[in-house]
Amino acid sequence: MTQEPVFVVVDRPLGSSHPEWPDTIYPVNYGYLPGVPAPDGEEQDVYILGVDRPLETFTGLVIAVID
Repeated sequence: MTQEPVFVVVDRPLGSSHPEWPDTIYPVNYGYLPGVPAPDGEEQDVYILGVDRPLETFTGLVIAVID
């Protein structure tokens, strides 16, 4: 089975603080899959692991799903 890469928009880069709770610092790049709805009605959240610099976007493979 082949796997297609996904495009991620990073709205909380590594090292950034949460917009409402500035003491909360993101230890990984965190974003979403545009156009892919999650069960909560928002776009599907994504954690990008293994990258040690802040990103704006990312293209890669999904390796796990946390339910």
